[in-house]
Amino acid sequence: MKRLAHLTKNTRKMTKEIKSKALLLCLCIHCLYSILHADSLSKKTLSFEDFYGIIKEHHPLVRQLRIGIELAKAEKARANAAFIPKFGLQTDEKFLNQPYYSLLNANLKVPTWYGIDLKLQYEQNLGKYVNPENITPKEGLFIAGIGVPLMEGLIQNENRIRALQAKIGVLNAENELVLILNQIMMEASTAYWEWTYHYFNLKLSQKLYQRAIDRHKGICTMYFKGDRPASDTLESFTFIQDRQIMLLEAERKFTESQWLLNTFFWFNNQPMPISELLTPSTLQTVVARNINLDTVFTQHPFIRYYDYKIQQLNLDLKLKRNKILPEVRIDYNLLSKGFSNTWSSNNYKWRVTVAFPLWVQKELADVRITRYKLQQTQLSRDFKRIELNNKLQNYKTQLELLQAQNENLDRAVENFKILLKQEEIKFQMGESSIFLIIARENKLFEIEQKQIKIQTEYYKYENLFKALQMQF
Repeated sequence: MKRLAHLTKNTRKMTKEIKSKALLLCLCIHCLYSILHADSLSKKTLSFEDFYGIIKEHHPLVRQLRIGIELAKAEKARANAAFIPKFGLQTDEKFLNQPYYSLLNANLKVPTWYGIDLKLQYEQNLGKYVNPENITPKEGLFIAGIGVPLMEGLIQNENRIRALQAKIGVLNAENELVLILNQIMMEASTAYWEWTYHYFNLKLSQKLYQRAIDRHKGICTMYFKGDRPASDTLESFTFIQDRQIMLLEAERKFTESQWLLNTFFWFNNQPMPISELLTPSTLQTVVARNINLDTVFTQHPFIRYYDYKIQQLNLDLKLKRNKILPEVRIDYNLLSKGFSNTWSSNNYKWRVTVAFPLWVQKELADVRITRYKLQQTQLSRDFKRIELNNKLQNYKTQLELLQAQNENLDRAVENFKILLKQEEIKFQMGESSIFLIIARENKLFEIEQKQIKIQTEYYKYENLFKALQMQF
């Protein structure tokens, strides 16, 4: 009897210690949650449409490409300046005790698109020591002339080719703006929906963490009433620890995705970190819809980029071929005394210039090099067309599969919620265990987490699909 009384006393002492530890544990958990999850200020949402507007307006690469367009326009203006008429005036006079000579030359040269030059000139060369071939009447000599390249430089001349290439350069710069903006949006779309996924995953982890704490409080209350054993309080506490680890991991992933999204936020040429009060829009339910596939890529910026490059190389090839031809130029000038308007075909001056290299290895090599570059660009364009088509087919398939997955997940979430609710009711009735409840909740968490992932993946691929079809 004495031994039994001693054993009973020790049992009561151990029970008292367990009760005090369980109570302290419950208080610690409650305080910890209150500190970590204090109410914050009101949050603002960032929709994908607003996000797109910010990038389109303020991203430094977009601003840089807009400058590139202005630069291309300046290059075009410089190339077209080769066809601006040019006026020249030259006077030369020498006097040493007596007039030696007085020379006056005023001219207007008008270059044309096809390499033909027009010229108007007035010369007045007077004096005792003027070169005999340059002597003019006292009233001066009025000249109207034309210069025509017969082989090299006719039609396919350098000024014309450079002007055409500069014109294509402006179109390519405008196309490059669309292309780069499209690529930025594809990268930004991926970053935005990753950020959205990790945000809602964090919210889900916070909810489950709170649920674990509430359950632990309930089990502690039941333990103090003598309805549950002390081991249940320990098991529910270990589940809180597990949920806290998951919560911290979710916070880490969310912070990582937030910093990745920060790379797309700029204002006044300065990066603008995302405020912690900024949150993504609420995830909309994925609605099943028909996905139209447009496989015509003739107007896609990637294809136009190669088309413009091919056009420029074709112009360059024409110029390089023209360089192989010999240089033959005729200059013909009609002459008239002063401004008397008495023109005669008997008063003229003409000149023929002929020049050609004995070997044209350099010119032929330039032609071959340009041809090879042209072939490379054409192959790159064909490959890019196939690549774009395959990407589009892949995005379409992904969207269809994600739609089907989302429908199944919607039903699965509802079913697992029912199972968890039933398990909790059985636990209240003493017909289940905390272990089974945790197992049910873990499975529900996995399904809800997957549902968020599938929804964000769907919207990500939808935006990629639209970007590839230039529907932004």
